[in-house]
Amino acid sequence: MPKLAEYKDALRGFFGRQFDKWIMELGIEDSSELDDGTLTSLYEMAVKAVGQERVTEVLGTIGLIRGSFPVKLFVCGDPGVGKTSFCRRFALGSFDKSYKSTIGVDFYSKHQIIDRFLIRLVIWDLAGQERFGLMRPNFYRGSSGGFVAFSLVDERSFKSVPGWVEEVRANLGDVPMLLIGTKSDLGVKISGDPEEYVRKFGFEGYISTSALTGENIDEAVRSLVSKIISRIT
Repeated sequence: MPKLAEYKDALRGFFGRQFDKWIMELGIEDSSELDDGTLTSLYEMAVKAVGQERVTEVLGTIGLIRGSFPVKLFVCGDPGVGKTSFCRRFALGSFDKSYKSTIGVDFYSKHQIIDRFLIRLVIWDLAGQERFGLMRPNFYRGSSGGFVAFSLVDERSFKSVPGWVEEVRANLGDVPMLLIGTKSDLGVKISGDPEEYVRKFGFEGYISTSALTGENIDEAVRSLVSKIISRIT
């Protein structure tokens, strides 16, 4: 993994002394590794200062990113499991305690550096109510993968997972999917083992998450996108 010392002079040459302010705010030193999280934070700071196009060009020129491309993801699951909260925590860094059911579909976008690629990420939040079932196929289209969500405190949503897997595969075929358990801050009240679904349905893995605390939200997205990158590069 690259270290700051290897790129510091080049980055300062492009961005000037403001770059020193950014690394101070991030608390990184010459010996610090530029992992994906740190690179994403630097990218966000630089974009605010000089614009997205210029930053992307600079990071590509000096070799800190290997390319840039879009990835569309979906998140599906029963109503009320916390799909919107998952998306909002990831894209906006916020949590809204007031529950508002998604009407049809919504989407959230964010740029992330994952495996040294700049990913233009869009997550489509699909309403889980049965009455929207005829609409969902239109919004699955073009997805590279996605999340099947259930609530760790809702047995019925856990038992619904096979049906959601069936719907995804009917619309997209065998795309990478990650199983996520939501509301981990409330404990675990389901009787089954999510890992059994992972083995049975071929999920890329299982991660428990909490939109309230932010637990494993970024990790879930990075894990899935990394699997998608490995398939297409």
